[in-house]
Amino acid sequence: MPVFTVPLHEANDCHHPAGSAVGGQFCSKTGWHLTDNPHFVPDPNRQPDRNRIFLSDLVMNQKDLPKGLFITDAPEYWMQAHGYERPYVAQVKGRTSDAQGGARVSNEDFLQGEMKTLRVLTIDEYARERFGEEGWVEDYFSDSYRPKKMPKGYKARSVAEMTPAEIKEWERKFTEWTRRKR
Repeated sequence: MPVFTVPLHEANDCHHPAGSAVGGQFCSKTGWHLTDNPHFVPDPNRQPDRNRIFLSDLVMNQKDLPKGLFITDAPEYWMQAHGYERPYVAQVKGRTSDAQGGARVSNEDFLQGEMKTLRVLTIDEYARERFGEEGWVEDYFSDSYRPKKMPKGYKARSVAEMTPAEIKEWERKFTEWTRRKR
């Protein structure tokens, strides 16, 4: 079962805005967002719920929360450290601003404005690609005590490549996994 966190998150296309009073930079970033929607499309007008990882410490009034989407370079951390178990992880690209002296919290960034879903994976496919071994759900249902290794350079199968029957079966297994004894 994967437990490691290896930074995948890369910032690119960063620049300082002309005449910016903030002194920050705007960056195009790609990261991961846990979701229960196999066809996830980010909504730039959605206010995230108060988030015990980040926003709840900064904003006391729910109406003051900014609109946007949290992404991370380590969705396995959200699952294992914070209990955010979702069947899918969406790879999303969008724009974030990093204020001067700003810091990322819990491997997170906050995207605002235009965003694009690059692909959606089951959490097990994410684990296979990221760590080279079977994922959490597959490990739970496995008869073996040894993790199944993936070939080097394994490329995850996107949910877009799954049939509706495969998606339904995956969600059944995921639900059973979430009800496991811990």
